Amino acid sequence: MQNITRNAIFLMLQYYCIIKCLGTS
Repeated sequence: MQNITRNAIFLMLQYYCIIKCLGTS
């Protein structure tokens, strides 16, 4: 279960980084 949560957080961080990068561009 902990592994799933960690994976979800990693995905959210990656998505946030992409959105931030697109917003800055």
